[in-house]
Amino acid sequence: MSVFNKYMQTSQGKLFADKYCNVTPGENVSCILCGSPQAKEWYRMGDFISKICRRCGCRYVSPRFNDAQLDAHYSEDLFTKSKDYEGVRHNMLDENERARKRSDMKEEIRTTIERCPDGGKVLDIGCQTGIYLQALPASIEKYGIERSRWAAEHTRKITGAGIRTGKVEDGYFEQGFFDVINMSYVVEHLQHPPVIIKKIVSWLKPQGTLIISVPNFDSFCAKVFREFYRLVEPRQHLFLTTPASLRYLLDQMGVKIEKIYYPYFGTSYCRFSEQFRLLTNMIRRICLPVLLKINKVPEIPRLISPAFYGNIMTVIARKR
Repeated sequence: MSVFNKYMQTSQGKLFADKYCNVTPGENVSCILCGSPQAKEWYRMGDFISKICRRCGCRYVSPRFNDAQLDAHYSEDLFTKSKDYEGVRHNMLDENERARKRSDMKEEIRTTIERCPDGGKVLDIGCQTGIYLQALPASIEKYGIERSRWAAEHTRKITGAGIRTGKVEDGYFEQGFFDVINMSYVVEHLQHPPVIIKKIVSWLKPQGTLIISVPNFDSFCAKVFREFYRLVEPRQHLFLTTPASLRYLLDQMGVKIEKIYYPYFGTSYCRFSEQFRLLTNMIRRICLPVLLKINKVPEIPRLISPAFYGNIMTVIARKR
């Protein structure tokens, strides 16, 4: 039994157990980039297994949630009542929370405004509660796609944008319609990344800009903390994105990466207290097998990885 599964059996690990042990993932898949069935196990959380493809190196989850399970997961509560590992509730309707998120997305917003002329068209895929679209000037024609019916309706009301409800693979726009397409924390949720990205790229104008923000599962924290990396969520993060896997995917789709930006310095997360916490939590994570044996079990906030450089990456790319 892995250290993580042992931890889930403790009273401190009950939060993880409630998330991952009370559900059964509904489908098994081969590599979601190259289709190879040959993969090695990276780690497992209950019945969810994170794998690394032996052919292309893609990291993905299998078994994983199926369509019906994902639809049920993307409920209103996900946007208004979710809590982080420190117990802080995040409500995407609260103005302070929205302001913080806008600050986190300043690179995406700045790039969009730079590259979309007045009267230009922008598509926000996975627009959630409309934080990105609401931050753009009225001179830009705004569109969105959102799987959650509740979130799509909310964004439609507050932005007046053309929001389509449903999965991105079911969406349709004319070829070459958009100047900019933004995907903030969407790609890691995709069930079939090559099929979907190919479709999305066809909607971009020649030399149009694609902006992708995702967790980095090749970061320092991801490597050290593994299951305790705070951005691991196997119920919904199906494609464990890395710089290499995004380059592999986008190269095949005729999209050239211009820049990969790692937002951390200059953000509210870059604090000495969090850097000190990184050090102490890392020591506990490394020593966890021993701590479990002597029944000195850390609470989750004292074990999970905090925010740190490299955890998040924003990719700016152009259609060739």
